Amino acid sequence: MPASAQQHAVSPVSSWRVAIIDDVYAGPTLEAVKNGLAEFCADVGADESLVRVLNQRTQCDFANASNVTDAGIVALYQCRDQLTDIAGQLERLFLEFDQRRNEVVTIEQNLKAQGFADANIKTFQSVQDLFSGEPFQLVFLDLLLAKGEDESKDIAKEIYEKFKAFILLMSNSPIANPQQVEEFRRATRLLSGFFGFRAKSDLCDKEKLRIQIETLPKDPAVCHAIHNFVMALEEALGGPIVEPKLNERAAADDARPSILPQFMHTLRALGLHDYALLCELTLRYEGHPLGDYMMRLLGAHLLAQLLSHPGLKSAVSALDTLRFTEFLPLGDERSPSFHRMYADATTEVVTGPWGPHPWSVVGEPVAGETAASEPSVDQPTETQDVPAEQPRAAPERAAEDGSEILAFLGLQDDEKELPYMQLGDLLVKDEKSLVFAVLSASCELQFVPTHVHKDRERLRDDTVLLVPGRMRTVGAPPAKKSQAIAGLIEWNGTPYCIDWFDGKLIGLPHCTLRNLLEDRGYLHHRRLQTARALELQQAVLSKLSRIGLEVRPPFPRDIKITLYGRKADQSFVQLGEVVAQGGLLFHGRKADQRVLVLRRTAFFHFAEEMKKYAEQVASAEGADAKLKTGLPAAATVFMASMGGLKLPIEIASTEPKAIQLVDSAGIKQPIKQIALRFGAFTEAPTSTNKELMFCLSAEEE
Repeated sequence: MPASAQQHAVSPVSSWRVAIIDDVYAGPTLEAVKNGLAEFCADVGADESLVRVLNQRTQCDFANASNVTDAGIVALYQCRDQLTDIAGQLERLFLEFDQRRNEVVTIEQNLKAQGFADANIKTFQSVQDLFSGEPFQLVFLDLLLAKGEDESKDIAKEIYEKFKAFILLMSNSPIANPQQVEEFRRATRLLSGFFGFRAKSDLCDKEKLRIQIETLPKDPAVCHAIHNFVMALEEALGGPIVEPKLNERAAADDARPSILPQFMHTLRALGLHDYALLCELTLRYEGHPLGDYMMRLLGAHLLAQLLSHPGLKSAVSALDTLRFTEFLPLGDERSPSFHRMYADATTEVVTGPWGPHPWSVVGEPVAGETAASEPSVDQPTETQDVPAEQPRAAPERAAEDGSEILAFLGLQDDEKELPYMQLGDLLVKDEKSLVFAVLSASCELQFVPTHVHKDRERLRDDTVLLVPGRMRTVGAPPAKKSQAIAGLIEWNGTPYCIDWFDGKLIGLPHCTLRNLLEDRGYLHHRRLQTARALELQQAVLSKLSRIGLEVRPPFPRDIKITLYGRKADQSFVQLGEVVAQGGLLFHGRKADQRVLVLRRTAFFHFAEEMKKYAEQVASAEGADAKLKTGLPAAATVFMASMGGLKLPIEIASTEPKAIQLVDSAGIKQPIKQIALRFGAFTEAPTSTNKELMFCLSAEEE
C-alpha cells in the first residue's frame, strides 16, 4: 500500500461495528439439552406437584421427555431462577448450553477489552435485523447454526454482498477440519484474505483474540478495492461463478471442472499478503500500478488454464494437422468475428486515459464507489467527461531554474499532472489525422512519485518518444515509404491498418503532451499489445533503444530461523527449537538488495521466547544487572517496532548486526537491541556489541 494511503486510512477498532451471530442468543433448544433431558424428566416426573408447577409456568408436560417442546425448554430456561428447589437438576440439564452461552459472553467482554465500543457490538440469533442498520466491519459467525451449516453459508454470502466485512467463523470444536472450512469458503465465494476460522476457546483467550485482531486488515479503502476488483471480474465473466469442490481437484483429467471455476478459485484464494508482497516488494520500485499488472498476470493464468485443459489440448492438436486449401475465399465473404479477434490481438484498452500516475493522487477512494465507464476508442464522442480535480502530491520537477530544453524548443510546461503512459499507447484523434504511438520503454515511463520512492523520479521535461502514422482502410495499398504496419485496429466500428512513418521519430518533453495532443482532441484509450509494441519499437529504433519488459513477479524462498538470547559474556544461547519456514526471502531489483519477511506464527513465537528468557534471567540469582533490564526492554522493542509484521528486515551481513527495518518509503529503521545474521552456521553467534540482547540466525532451506 502506498505511504500516502497509510497516512490517511486510519480505522481505530473503537469505531468498528461488530456483529456476533450465534443461535445461543435465542435460548436453548431440545438439541442443546438432549443429553440430560431424559434424566431431568424422570426426576421431576416422580413429583406430581412439581409437574403441575412446571406445566403452569412453561405450558409444557415435563413428566415425559417425548412431550417436551422447544418452546417449553425456552420457557423453563427463562424461569429457572424461580425454581430453587430443583436448581441442581436445572444446572445439570442446561450445563452444555450454559457453557456455550458463556463462551460468546466472554468473546464480547474480550472485544471490549481490545477497545471496541460497547454500543458497536451487536448480537444476533439469526439474520433478523442484521442488515437493517449501518454496515458491520467484523462479523463473528457460528459455523453451525440451528438450521445447520447451510444457514451459516447463506448468511455469509449476504454479509459478503452487502457489507464486504471480515467474516470470522466460530466453532465449539477446538480443532477445525481444514477441508470443511475451505469448502465453506468456496461455497460462499468468500475471499481468502477476508475470511478466517477460530475455535471459540481461542477467542475466549484474551491474548489469542488480541493477536487475531492485530492481524485483521484495517484499511477499508484497500479492503473495498480488492473486493470490488474480484466482484467486477466475476461479473465480467458472467458470474456468479462457484468454485469447484475440493474433491474435484483430484478427479481424472477428463472429469475436471471447467476453466472459469478454477480461475475464480485462484483469484479468491489470493490473500492480502499476496497483493501486498507484489505491490510493495516488487512493483513499488518499478512504478507499475498493481491493477494493470494483476490483469496481465491473470490474463496469462487464464490462457495457461485454457491451454492445459485436456479436452481443448486434443482439439488443438487435431486442428494443428489440418489444411484448408479447398476452402479459400472465392467470393465476397466477410468475417467481422475474425476482424474483432485480430483487433483484440493487436490492441488492448487503456484503463486510465490521460490520467496521472495512479500513485500521484494523494486521496482515498470512496468506499463502494465505482469508476465511471470510459468511452471506447471504437466509438469516439465529441465531448469527454472531465474528471474532478484530485488532491495532488508535490509536482514532478524540471531543472531548478526552469527547463533549458523547454526554453530552447519554445514550448510551455502545461503545469498539470504528467499523464501516465506505457510502451505502445496509441493517441488517436480521427481517421484522417496523424496517429501517434509511444515508443519509450515502459520501465522508464513507469516512474515512481517521489512521495512513494525517491530513486525513480520522473522529471517533467524527460522525453517521451512518439512515432507518427496514418490510418488506412483494410485493403487499400500501404504507403510506399512505410516498412512498419499495424493491423488490425478498429475505429468507430471500421477496421483500419496504420502505416507508421518509421523514419520520423518525435521526442517531446513529458509535460507538453497535454497541450500538444490532449487539448487538440487526441484520445488515449487503446494500447498495442506488448508483442506488437516491441515489434514496432524494434523496427523504428533498431539497436538504439533498450526494451523494457514487465518485471517478473516475486518468487519468495523459505528461510529457517533460530533465536538466540545473550548470556553474561559475548556469547548467545539458543532459545527454543529452529523454526522451519520462519520467514520469506525476497530479492530486490539489484542482487545485493534482499529483505526478510517474518511469518506471523514465527513472529509471535519469537516474541514469546524472548519474553520467557527475559523472565528466566530476571528471576535467576546472581544474574547480570544489565541483562535483567536489557532483555525485557529488547523483547518489548521487538514486539512494538515490528509493527504487527508490517515491515521487512534488510539482510546485510553474515555477522550479527542490529536489524534494519525498511518502511514503504525505503527509509531504514534500526532496532539496536535485536541482531540478525544470515548464512549457513554450525555455531551459536557471538558479538562484542553489548546492546544486542537477542539474535535471529536465518538460513535458506
